[in-house]
Amino acid sequence: MNVGIFWVYAGQVFGALTPLSEAELGIPGMLDSPQNHVDAWPRVRSFLPQHLRDGEYFEIPRGRVLYSTTGLRAIVYMDATLHKKNIKAKVSKYFGLDQTKTSWRFDDHYTTDSTNLDDLFGEMDE
Repeated sequence: MNVGIFWVYAGQVFGALTPLSEAELGIPGMLDSPQNHVDAWPRVRSFLPQHLRDGEYFEIPRGRVLYSTTGLRAIVYMDATLHKKNIKAKVSKYFGLDQTKTSWRFDDHYTTDSTNLDDLFGEMDE
């Protein structure tokens, strides 16, 4: 099993995996990857189609997998657009998750909705 960050484009999951044995205790009771979307983006975008390579990391639906040491389960925070059975199955496979021991959650931090992005980052067109 792994924790880490991911994006989903055209039904494909890609990102940065951290084995659970190498995860860090961030929030008490939660194992997390030291990876973040901002720093990983320059490396992972090279695998995208050319027309997406100049985009920003937050323009493609994304998420993060954590592990609860108290609940003994994975917790996946991701863009609301990704909450579909087939995407959950692909994320589970990519990270080696047991879907019966995984909680799926929405998080506006991972949104691709332009209104929510404006709220998070300020007016993007200014």
